Amino acid sequence: MIVHLISANPNGWVQIDRDETIAGNVVFDKKGWVSGYMLGISTMGYGTKGIKLYAGVRGLKILGTIPPEAEVKVSGCAGDRMLVRYRSLNGWLYPDS
Repeated sequence: MIVHLISANPNGWVQIDRDETIAGNVVFDKKGWVSGYMLGISTMGYGTKGIKLYAGVRGLKILGTIPPEAEVKVSGCAGDRMLVRYRSLNGWLYPDS
């Protein structure tokens, strides 16, 4: 499933406005809230040593690196950045990192 996140709150809930299958069939097309802890994503990072995980939403300090194709749990979002949990690390992923 592909979920379009539009906002998040500090309690781990994320607001979505669309959900569709990988094939593009729309399953949900209204605004609603889901627990971010129930959502997971996989990083890509193909051909790299991993994806950088940042301490803050502004991306100034790197916490560590998530290996390519690792699964992470979604905790929230801010614009095009996503707050995730990977093992014992909580940090921000950027779409271009």
